[in-house]
Amino acid sequence: MTIGELGLGVEMASEAKKRSLRAATLAVAENRFDVVGFDQATATECSRLMGDARRRGRRPSVQGTIIAATAVHNCVPLITQDVGFLAFPELDVILV
Repeated sequence: MTIGELGLGVEMASEAKKRSLRAATLAVAENRFDVVGFDQATATECSRLMGDARRRGRRPSVQGTIIAATAVHNCVPLITQDVGFLAFPELDVILV
Protein backbone atom coordinates (compact mmCIF):
# COMPACT_ATOMS: atom_id res chain seq x y z
CA MET A 1 0.00 0.00 0.00
CA THR A 2 2.84 2.37 0.82
CA ILE A 3 4.42 1.86 -2.60
CA GLY A 4 1.02 2.62 -4.14
CA GLU A 5 0.66 5.79 -2.07
CA LEU A 6 4.15 6.94 -3.04
CA GLY A 7 3.38 6.18 -6.69
CA LEU A 8 0.19 8.20 -6.45
CA GLY A 9 2.24 11.09 -5.08
CA VAL A 10 4.41 10.94 -8.20
CA GLU A 11 1.36 10.83 -10.45
CA MET A 12 -0.32 13.75 -8.72
CA ALA A 13 2.71 16.07 -8.58
CA SER A 14 1.86 19.29 -10.35
CA GLU A 15 5.43 20.48 -10.84
CA ALA A 16 8.34 18.70 -12.51
CA LYS A 17 10.70 19.29 -9.56
CA LYS A 18 8.18 17.89 -7.08
CA ARG A 19 7.51 14.93 -9.37
CA SER A 20 11.23 14.20 -9.62
CA LEU A 21 11.73 14.31 -5.85
CA ARG A 22 8.74 12.06 -5.27
CA ALA A 23 9.94 9.62 -7.94
CA ALA A 24 13.32 9.46 -6.23
CA THR A 25 11.65 8.68 -2.90
CA LEU A 26 9.57 5.97 -4.56
CA ALA A 27 12.68 4.44 -6.14
CA VAL A 28 14.46 4.30 -2.77
CA ALA A 29 11.45 2.63 -1.15
CA GLU A 30 11.13 0.10 -3.98
CA ASN A 31 14.82 -0.81 -3.79
CA ARG A 32 15.25 -0.76 -0.02
CA PHE A 33 12.14 -2.48 1.32
CA ASP A 34 10.39 -5.75 0.63
CA VAL A 35 6.74 -5.51 -0.27
CA VAL A 36 4.68 -7.86 1.90
CA GLY A 37 1.31 -9.23 0.93
CA PHE A 38 -2.07 -8.98 2.58
CA ASP A 39 -3.10 -12.51 3.50
CA GLN A 40 -5.70 -14.20 5.72
CA ALA A 41 -3.63 -13.78 8.89
CA THR A 42 -3.12 -10.08 8.18
CA ALA A 43 -6.84 -9.68 7.49
CA THR A 44 -7.58 -11.27 10.87
CA GLU A 45 -5.12 -8.87 12.53
CA CYS A 46 -6.82 -5.99 10.69
CA SER A 47 -10.21 -7.02 12.08
CA ARG A 48 -8.78 -7.25 15.59
CA LEU A 49 -7.11 -3.84 15.40
CA MET A 50 -10.23 -2.20 13.98
CA GLY A 51 -12.41 -3.78 16.66
CA ASP A 52 -10.07 -2.71 19.45
CA ALA A 53 -9.94 0.85 18.08
CA ARG A 54 -13.72 1.09 17.78
CA ARG A 55 -14.22 -0.21 21.32
CA ARG A 56 -11.96 2.65 22.46
CA GLY A 57 -14.15 5.14 20.57
CA ARG A 58 -11.81 5.61 17.62
CA ARG A 59 -12.79 5.38 13.94
CA PRO A 60 -9.57 4.60 12.04
CA SER A 61 -9.72 4.35 8.27
CA VAL A 62 -9.77 0.91 6.73
CA GLN A 63 -6.68 1.79 4.68
CA GLY A 64 -4.78 2.92 7.78
CA THR A 65 -5.84 -0.18 9.67
CA ILE A 66 -4.65 -2.41 6.82
CA ILE A 67 -1.26 -0.68 6.95
CA ALA A 68 -1.09 -1.05 10.74
CA ALA A 69 -2.16 -4.70 10.64
CA THR A 70 0.43 -5.52 8.00
CA ALA A 71 3.19 -4.03 10.16
CA VAL A 72 1.94 -5.73 13.34
CA HIS A 73 1.52 -9.12 11.64
CA ASN A 74 5.01 -8.95 10.12
CA CYS A 75 6.59 -7.70 13.39
CA VAL A 76 8.07 -4.63 11.73
CA PRO A 77 7.90 -0.98 12.75
CA LEU A 78 5.88 1.51 10.74
CA ILE A 79 7.90 4.52 9.66
CA THR A 80 5.51 7.40 9.08
CA GLN A 81 4.77 11.08 9.51
CA ASP A 82 1.16 10.30 10.43
CA VAL A 83 0.60 10.59 14.19
CA GLY A 84 -2.78 8.91 13.70
CA PHE A 85 -1.00 5.55 13.75
CA LEU A 86 -0.22 6.12 17.43
CA ALA A 87 -3.86 5.12 18.01
CA PHE A 88 -2.77 1.49 17.60
CA PRO A 89 -0.94 0.60 20.85
CA GLU A 90 0.27 -2.73 19.42
CA LEU A 91 2.03 -0.96 16.55
CA ASP A 92 5.70 0.03 16.77
CA VAL A 93 5.54 3.54 15.23
CA ILE A 94 8.63 5.48 14.20
CA LEU A 95 7.66 9.09 13.53
CA VAL A 96 9.86 10.95 11.08
